[in-house]
Amino acid sequence: MTDNSTGLGIMAEVTERLARVETRLDGQGEILNRLERHMESMSDSHAEMAKAVAQIPQLFHQMIEVQQSTAEQHARLVALESEMEHSRKARKHLREVIEPRVNRSHFVSSVTAWAAALAISAVVTAVAKGWLT
Repeated sequence: MTDNSTGLGIMAEVTERLARVETRLDGQGEILNRLERHMESMSDSHAEMAKAVAQIPQLFHQMIEVQQSTAEQHARLVALESEMEHSRKARKHLREVIEPRVNRSHFVSSVTAWAAALAISAVVTAVAKGWLT
C-alpha cells in the first residue's frame, strides 16, 4: 500500500504543480491579452501618426504657397506705396507750381480781355459819337 499511497502522493503533488502552472499560464495569458491590446492601440497610434506624417508634404506646399502669395502681395504693396508717393509729389507740384501759373495766366487773360473790351467799347463809343472821323 505504500506504493499506492506514494503514487497518490506523487499524483497530488503533480496535480498541485499543474494547478500552479495553470495559474501562472492564466496570469501570463492575461499579460499576453494586455500586450495584444497595447499592441493594437500602438498600431492605431502608428496609423494616426502615419496619416499625420503623410499630410506634412501637403502642409509644406501650402506654407510655400502662402509665402509666395505674401511675397507677391508685398511686391504689390511696395509698388502701390511708390505710386502713392508719386501721386503725392504730383499733387504738391500741381498745387505749388502749376496752379499759381494757371491762376496768373487766367488773371492776365481776364485783364487782357477786359482791357480789350474797354478799348473796343471806347472805339465804338467814339465812332458812334463821331469823335474819330
